[in-house]
Amino acid sequence: PGTPPPPPTAPTSEDSTPQAPERQVLVSEVLVQGAEGELADKVYEAISTRPGQSTTRSQLQVDINAIFATGYFSAVRAEPSDTPLGVRVTFVVQANPVLKSVQAAGNQILTQEKLTEIFQPQFGKTLNLRDLQSGIKEVNKYYQDKGYVLGQVVGSPQVDPDGTVTLQVAEGVIENIDVRYKSKDGEPAKGRTRKFI
Repeated sequence: PGTPPPPPTAPTSEDSTPQAPERQVLVSEVLVQGAEGELADKVYEAISTRPGQSTTRSQLQVDINAIFATGYFSAVRAEPSDTPLGVRVTFVVQANPVLKSVQAAGNQILTQEKLTEIFQPQFGKTLNLRDLQSGIKEVNKYYQDKGYVLGQVVGSPQVDPDGTVTLQVAEGVIENIDVRYKSKDGEPAKGRTRKFI
């Protein structure tokens, strides 16, 4: 009789080595570098890594993503370092600049006065990209309310280190209108209209 086939094996990763479980380490201290006061508090509120608990690389990445999601930071990284009592985790952040002005490029309908009115409550504060997005939605609504259905902010805002944000606007210029006629049956028909109409 023949030899029975080998038992099926569980699928492995592309390099055919089994995945080792992630190493957990005890956290002795959590620090924030690059932000103070209220901004440092935003970091501490966003993360779940706490002293006295264990963490993994995956959990630190989740915390980094959560810090980015606050909208206040343009760069974030975690730096673990060994101490006699466990691992000190330092979250090194770079805050967005203080928002000084918002301007638009490609606009004719949207005025600087209207932009200033929309974003005024954010001026003088650390730029929060979530709040900026709310202002962009308000700009888009302004276009809709004025009847410019094609008008909108396009692409990503350009943030300069001096605190100036530039929004790229597409207002949708109509180049030509073609008038066509239909009969009562909905079939194409001949017709004439004076040019000014």
